[in-house]
Amino acid sequence: MGDSAPTATYFDVERIRQGGRKGTLGAAKKKSVAPQTGPEISRRAQRYRERKARTRNRVIAAVGAVLLVAAVVVVVVLSRGGSDPRPAPFVGSTVNVTLGEYVIRGDLTAPAGEVRLHAFNQGGIIHNVGVRGGHISNDVRPGGDTTVDIGNLVPGTYQLYCDIADHAQRGMVANLVITAPAASNTSIGGVSTTA
Repeated sequence: MGDSAPTATYFDVERIRQGGRKGTLGAAKKKSVAPQTGPEISRRAQRYRERKARTRNRVIAAVGAVLLVAAVVVVVVLSRGGSDPRPAPFVGSTVNVTLGEYVIRGDLTAPAGEVRLHAFNQGGIIHNVGVRGGHISNDVRPGGDTTVDIGNLVPGTYQLYCDIADHAQRGMVANLVITAPAASNTSIGGVSTTA
């Protein structure tokens, strides 16, 4: 058999393709190919992944919004200090007042101390009521009512009036008489005392 060239096996050919080994078959040329990061995906699969990502982001945003609202509610509830939202009961005298067309009526006397006006508007136009130099109520529509605390009053005469333009000039004024506090009788161990 003589001088014959060595024969390349299958493994030699693969090595030459992959590594460019020089051998009797010559050097294999390297191809410049971009590295593949994975199999190419179809447009349909890509759109599906994008829709899925958008849906996931929307769910995350919705959950975040719900958690934010819940946190705000918790902060508001805690900032109230857990106190009872009902106001303390009024301790004093309530004077019921009827408002009409340019008139203030009612039993306009009360003992000294805290005084509250409860006004009913039986007239056909808007009225309010207050004490000169003191508190004034909100405007009251016909058929409505309102309450205004006018303060701790000492014995004397106070002028009530309507603050709406020209109502007081037309006669919508009245006198509220504050009397000395009534004496209270108490019994201590069978002995009666007067305060």
